[in-house]
Formats: sequence, structure tokens, C-alpha cells
Amino acid sequence: MSSTPPIPTTLPIQWAPLTDADLKSPAAMNQRLTQLFNAVSAVQGAAGKTVLASGVDVAGSTISNVGAPQSPLDAISSAHAESKYSAAALAPQLEAGTKSGVSLKTYRALNSKNQQESYSTFLNHVSNTTPTTNDTVITATPPEGGNVTITVPAGNQLLMDGTVNSFGTFSFTVALPSTQNITSISRTGGVTTALGTFTGLSGGESVYVTGFPDTSFDGSFELLTAGGGSLTWAQPNFADGSSTTGTVSTGGAYFIYLKNPSQTLDVSGPWPNDSQLYRLQSNLDNQVLIAVAVVNASGLVTTQSAGGATVPVATNNGNHILGRL
Repeated sequence: MSSTPPIPTTLPIQWAPLTDADLKSPAAMNQRLTQLFNAVSAVQGAAGKTVLASGVDVAGSTISNVGAPQSPLDAISSAHAESKYSAAALAPQLEAGTKSGVSLKTYRALNSKNQQESYSTFLNHVSNTTPTTNDTVITATPPEGGNVTITVPAGNQLLMDGTVNSFGTFSFTVALPSTQNITSISRTGGVTTALGTFTGLSGGESVYVTGFPDTSFDGSFELLTAGGGSLTWAQPNFADGSSTTGTVSTGGAYFIYLKNPSQTLDVSGPWPNDSQLYRLQSNLDNQVLIAVAVVNASGLVTTQSAGGATVPVATNNGNHILGRL
């Protein structure tokens, strides 16, 4: 932190009337003249910077030819102030996006109710803008040759500023997940245990089981554990029981997204299951999630496939397709 240096004390020239003796003494005259010459030279700056302890008053006139300041206490010229502190000089530091040619030319009080925005156009390209395809019904062809063709019907996307953009029907073909055999299955206290030789399965993964004489074991479930030749998942509100052989397959999840600004659909996947983690990992800039399609060995899982803010009928994973912002 700088401090103002002390103002040096300037002693006035002592006045004393000249006497006849002074006029007759060259030494006395020279002493008086030396004092006057030194004082004038000091004012002219001959021996260094002029120090005017009482300040300067130019009575409304100008002080010209002020040089560039060398310290925080130096005076500055109008030209120097204009180049360093004017609105034009400060604008590049306050404006955003100048490299791309789009600058912030106005300023808003963000918490002011008088300046709240009615339309958020600047958010139109945010990747998680919610679409309006709440009634979209995902359909698929019957499995054939180990594949299934999924169709997302045409719909609309609502932008943050109220603009509505439409997109066309989109179809894509994917391979059905492979199946693994379950040699026996049992349910005790709302937890189901399947035995067999399983590979590539892990806890938290969504699976589809089917083919049991007791159909209460059929359905899509999220694995609690996987390993050691057994799989477990929760199946509350079902009576204890057991059954013979069936099959288990992974549920391949596909995320259908809109590619801005083209307004065309594309697909990402397969992902192990439809979870918020995989949705985040698949989410990229300029992509808007429109629909989710989940496929197992039997084809499209309609209770877990939909668009917009539709809530799946399935109670096994309970994962909303999309929740509105």
C-alpha cells in the first residue's frame, strides 16, 4: 500500500531592509543576491523538481504538456485519461465474445424484477432443452433375423424462447441382445435369485428374464448382484416360490437425440441400460434427448421406451424417460 510522501518544508526568503553599510559592503550584497538567485533557480527547476508546498492555482488557465505519469501520485493529461479510462478503453474488458464478433453491448441487473427476461433466446442451443414430444409412441417391427427396427414418429421441439421446431420420422435397426440360460430360479422375501453360468453381467444392470412356467418371474429388472453363478434382483409384493429353466438377456438402451441446428434425429447406443449416468455420458453439445428405446432379446420393451416427459408403465426401474425442466 503506497502512502503520500511528506511535503518538504519551504522556508521563505528572510526580508531585511538594506542599510547604507550593506550598500557599501560587496559581501553583504552578494549574500542577499545569492539567496534571491537560488530561490528563482529552485522555482525554475534548475536543481531538481520544483516543490510548491502550498499548491498551484492557475486561476482558470491550463497546464500544458503534461508527460506520461511515472508514479501513482503523478498528474495525468486528458489524452492519457481518455486512452486508459474512457468508455471506449474499458469496453473490450467488459464485453463478452469479442473474438467471435458478438459482444455484450448492454448490461442488466440480474436480480431486478424490472429487467427480467420473458424469452430466453440465448438458451435455445442448450443441449438439455426439453422437447414437446410428450405423446410420442415408440414402435418397432417384430424381431427378424436377430434384428429389430425401431421407429420414432415426427414431433416438435419447444425452444426456450417459445419457438417450436419440427422434426421428421426416424427409423433405425439394431441387433437383439444375446440371451443366457437360467437353470433354476427362486424368490424369497421379495428377492429373486437366478442360478446358471453367466458372463458379462454386473450389479445395477438392467436385464430381461422370460420363459418360466411361473410367469410371475418374467419381466425387466435391475440386478442387485451378479457373480458366482447367480443373479439377484428385487421383486417385492410377490409370493415366495420357485420355477425351472428360463433365459436372461441384457436390455440394450438407445438414446434418440436431435442434432441442432439440423433438426434431424440420430441415435446413440447401445448402452447397458437406461440410467441417468448413461444419459449424462451420451449427452453432447448441440444434442437434445428426444426419446429412449430399450431392447431385449424379445424386441422393444414398450414399457421402458417413450419420448418427451412420458413416464414408463414399468415399475421395475421407474426411470422417467424425460422430466421437464
